[in-house]
Order: sequence, then C-alpha cells, then structure tokens
Amino acid sequence: MENCQIIKELILHKTNKYRFRRQRKDGIMKWLCTNKDCSASILTTADKKSICEFSGEHICDENSVQKIERQILRENCKIKCEEDLSTKSLKIIRTELITYSNRDSQKRHKNCEENYV
Repeated sequence: MENCQIIKELILHKTNKYRFRRQRKDGIMKWLCTNKDCSASILTTADKKSICEFSGEHICDENSVQKIERQILRENCKIKCEEDLSTKSLKIIRTELITYSNRDSQKRHKNCEENYV
C-alpha cells in the first residue's frame, strides 16, 4: 500500500469544530461536529463564506481557544515537515512558533489600538 495523505476540511465557528459531510444538489454543504457523539451540524453556502442554518445541540465540551491554536500550529508544522524533508523538524517548529507569536502580537496590538480609539 502506498503512502497516502488525507486532507480534511474543517470549519471553526466560535469554539466548535465541524467536519465536512456532504454537498447537496442545491450546493449547500453539510458539516457535522467533529465529536462523533455530538449531533450538532451546520449548513453553509458552497463558497463556505456564510452559514445558512444550525441544527442540533452540542452535547460535547467546547474547545478552548488555546487548544485550537495549538492544533493549528501542530498541523502547520506537520505539513511543513512533510514538504521539506531536508530541514530539521526543530528548526521548522521554531520558525512556526516565531511566525505564530508575531501574528498573535500584531493581533493584540491591533485590538489595543481599536480599544484606545
């Protein structure tokens, strides 16, 4: 069996993550909560820019912002390590951490400016 890569699409709404389920004939896309025991779902437009409908109640715990940020950082590092096999993984991790902390500090600076005005 050859190595294969599974790329999954996720939607993050507030602190809930949804996985893609299917696209209907009318183009509306259905997304289910990533927790398999939870029945919550959303419907989005085909361009994934707006949510049409929410259904079901979340019976699962909400994800913390820190947990989601950590997962995004980890996935970015995995992708970069697979793309660039010649670079040491520690260097890639450090680079991603620096890039992420720069983005985070710029975001905080922007929020401070908005609150000051």
